[in-house]
Amino acid sequence: MSVSQGKYTIRLASDPTKALMTPTGLPVSGSNVVLGAAESYRALWDLTYRPDGTARILSSRAGKSADVYRASLVAGANVQLYNDHGSSNQQWDLVDRGTTVSYGGSSYEVYAIAAHAAPSLFMAASGSNVVLGAATGFILVPPAPLQSGGVYEIRSMLDKSMAVDVAGASAAKGANVLLYKAHGHNNQKFYVTDEGDGWSIRNIASGMYVDVAGGSAQPGTNVQQWTDNDGRNQRWDVTQIGTTTVNGTECAVVRLGAFNATGLVMDVEKAMTSNNANVLIWTANAGDNQAFALLPTSATDPNMPAPSGIGLATEVGGPSLANVWAQDVVYPTWSCPTSWASSGANHYEWRWSSRTLGADGSWSSWSGPGAWAAAPVAIQGDQAWVADGLPGTVSGKALQYQVEVRAVGVGETSSVRSSPASGVAQVDFRPTLAVSGLTWTRDGLRVDYSSDYAAGTIDLDVRSVTSLGLPIVAEPHRTGFVDPSGSAIIPVGDVNAFPSDGSVATVQVAVSTDVRRSSAVVEFEDVPVTVPPGTIALGLEAGAVSGTGGLPVTTDVAASLTLVAGGRAYPLGTGTQWEVPFPYDEPFEVRVYATSGADWGVETLRYPSGVTAPARAHGWLGASGLVTLALRRDEDPELAADAAAEPSRASLAGRSRPSVWFGTAVEVQRPVAALLVEGETATWDEVRALVGTRCLYRAPYGGVARVAVTGAHSERTLRATSVTIDQEEVDQ
Repeated sequence: MSVSQGKYTIRLASDPTKALMTPTGLPVSGSNVVLGAAESYRALWDLTYRPDGTARILSSRAGKSADVYRASLVAGANVQLYNDHGSSNQQWDLVDRGTTVSYGGSSYEVYAIAAHAAPSLFMAASGSNVVLGAATGFILVPPAPLQSGGVYEIRSMLDKSMAVDVAGASAAKGANVLLYKAHGHNNQKFYVTDEGDGWSIRNIASGMYVDVAGGSAQPGTNVQQWTDNDGRNQRWDVTQIGTTTVNGTECAVVRLGAFNATGLVMDVEKAMTSNNANVLIWTANAGDNQAFALLPTSATDPNMPAPSGIGLATEVGGPSLANVWAQDVVYPTWSCPTSWASSGANHYEWRWSSRTLGADGSWSSWSGPGAWAAAPVAIQGDQAWVADGLPGTVSGKALQYQVEVRAVGVGETSSVRSSPASGVAQVDFRPTLAVSGLTWTRDGLRVDYSSDYAAGTIDLDVRSVTSLGLPIVAEPHRTGFVDPSGSAIIPVGDVNAFPSDGSVATVQVAVSTDVRRSSAVVEFEDVPVTVPPGTIALGLEAGAVSGTGGLPVTTDVAASLTLVAGGRAYPLGTGTQWEVPFPYDEPFEVRVYATSGADWGVETLRYPSGVTAPARAHGWLGASGLVTLALRRDEDPELAADAAAEPSRASLAGRSRPSVWFGTAVEVQRPVAALLVEGETATWDEVRALVGTRCLYRAPYGGVARVAVTGAHSERTLRATSVTIDQEEVDQ
């Protein structure tokens, strides 16, 4: 089996750490071929075949052939370097030994290298020298290929701690290229790219190209940086002449030939190794001052667009949030310019660390962050999301992720990254809640609940309780932080009406934890209502309707009384007797709650429609009580006066009448004229108190409506006071 032409290190099969190599110092014709450390850049050879099928073994560094001294084809004859001339003493045959050797994870055929003109003589070791002798096994190991488009530091083989550098990290055209102690900054890092018509060497810090000044082809011409001109003086013949290691990393050793000047290569002037040693082009001589190691590296480029606005989303395509509720998966997200995010295949690298907030209120230590890895992203516009997401479940109170992201170049810039962006976002435990029942107690309405939050306390925000469409709770009620499972009391003062035993209610509640408040409302339907038997005999009496529309109600003890009519509840205060207004042509209820010492009780009186005809008077029932205007003359008239409020109006879809709140809006007036009778019905102060409220209105000849009172006007007419009230019928 013949070996393919190419570049190889020719290693001893018995000890692959040793290989054929050129001697130290400047290799010239007559220099010995020796055995030495195989990683040295002096150990690379170009294997080609001549037309007659014999092998030519040419030093990549010296450009000279392996040659038998003075063509003395006898045992012990020295093997040396010499200018290639193709004579028999430079002709070799590779003889397959029929065995293999494993090296570096690969298997290699073993060959002996025979002198073609003396087939019984082979390259063999004599100490560190190479001579003709008995057959010796070698393996031919190719070097790692030179990659185009990588980012490299260019180290001098005079002293591998010295790097090719743009003086002063200048971004100016014509800035000098020189040697300087390696420090890892971007002015010592270069894109080395095969352009097809030669290789370009572009500095990362400035974005400019390594350039032969003025395009001159004269030895000694300076090397500088310049903007791209696509000229031959910015192209280099990158020839691998060996391998070496720098800081433990295997590197290709190259000669950089000037494309615009045949026979001239990049050179460190006078083979100096001090800071600011100049770099120029000079006649190729195989010296170490013309050999450079390409050390693979990466770079952070401040000019590359960097991600920003790191957060978490609840779904791919969702907004970036600093806090999200727990779910199976959450999605780190960030923004980056659209033009960047839409190019190439590997846009970003990321890493992350996490910590948890335990039940004791302390954070655990940060985990990770782990190694940078390619982020599998979904992109929409200038926003990116990690498509696979991160676990979004929480075992304690909360989970925090610290996410770091950096943009990664593509193509030529594949080893260049932006400055990293970092952000911390939190996943909060979201408790699930169950409302199991409502029970009326002497203290108020008890809400029985349970949750799965075991790491702290919860706050219930009871937004509404309704039963058969009737609002039971007057205003939203917050419990404050309580046990995650148990019961909470909505006080009597916050209850509009007393639910009936055996009825069901709809409860709307938002539940928060001691870490995060929630505005998400959860609705529970068909919650059973229990009214335990009371221990007080309230002794309610329901008499006939009086001429002015009053319904007498009395109890033996002080009690709170509520009128429920037209789907709304109207508190009538606390006492032992009332005259309940508004028996009209629809059913209504009177609900009473009382306590006496440790005893309490609830009772409801229900009235069917058509109890009796109301008196001929206007009536308004609101939070302040009943206001009545009768159609009669005034014995002691009021002075003329006005009152007004600014309503805010909203039309609700599918409804014939609007809803009204009081604020800035257009007024819609419906006048109601009446005569004010002081002492028997209402005073002007009571009328004025109606303005800016919503209440229940009864017309003089029957009919009840919900209204918003927007204004009132009092005017003296002869011996009577005329009162006009502006109101608007509303839906709720």
